[in-house]
Amino acid sequence: MITEENLEIGVEQIKEKAIEHVSTIERKRHSLPVVKLTELEKEILNAIAQGRTRKEIEAAMNLHGLEYCSYTSKASSLMRKFEAFTLAHTIYKAMKAGILK
Repeated sequence: MITEENLEIGVEQIKEKAIEHVSTIERKRHSLPVVKLTELEKEILNAIAQGRTRKEIEAAMNLHGLEYCSYTSKASSLMRKFEAFTLAHTIYKAMKAGILK
């Protein structure tokens, strides 16, 4: 039987879980992880920050004989390393960490 007291307890548990989830997201949004980048990742990060398109970056990668790795995989790797949600967020965190100027 659902009582008003049980309902209040359920609501409180849902509130606590929601607050915990939001605080985890906020921590990730504002944290600056220690990131070690390869030279290729640094070049790709700089190219993205300069506003180069995906096609331009892929063409440059192909010129350097890097057909085996894709822009998408490198961009995903950068976002994962910086614990970022988007590429713009990645650039922001790289600038805050002093990796980009």
